Amino acid sequence: MLAALPPVPPCELPLGALHRVDPAKHQQVIIARGRGKRSSRATVSRWQFRDGCWNKVEEVRARNGARGWHPKPWDWSYYSPIGTFGLTDAGGRRHKPRGTSLPYHHSRSGFQGPPGGEWVFDYVVAINFNRVPGRSPLDMKRPDPSIKDGGIWLHVAGRGATRGCISVSRQEMRKTLRWLDPAADPVIVMGPRGVLRK
Repeated sequence: MLAALPPVPPCELPLGALHRVDPAKHQQVIIARGRGKRSSRATVSRWQFRDGCWNKVEEVRARNGARGWHPKPWDWSYYSPIGTFGLTDAGGRRHKPRGTSLPYHHSRSGFQGPPGGEWVFDYVVAINFNRVPGRSPLDMKRPDPSIKDGGIWLHVAGRGATRGCISVSRQEMRKTLRWLDPAADPVIVMGPRGVLRK
């Protein structure tokens, strides 16, 4: 008689213990992993917890802050923050894509992109780094005064690195907005290789 096979270990996110995500609380995760601490290039992958396992939905190229990564960036530092943050609110210059479930704030005048690159804020998802969840991405209230930065978004890619946000293609932003489900309490885990260990 053949011996029983050992149980299949649970599928884990490629993050390591320091940035573990509890699937009992969060069933959707976006991982923004930089090439290095001083790099402005990254990958963004979307993960769904299903049938006891984390399943990768898609992975794409992305850009982050022009100076790389920092645990506590400050205004105009051009660093992207490191950590795990909620994704509760979205918006943009364009109307929400059909199938979007997150609360969505549409404003042609409020989401002003850089001159000649207004489209970068056609679609945004607010990253809950020093912001009040449940409010429009345009709300710049910063609840932690010890952190001198805020207004960090996932948005449409421009021509290069960002001031601290994460940017992906327009197509990927539309896919992400349709995919994110408030009932799954989605989060984004952000940082460079070496910090977000596989």
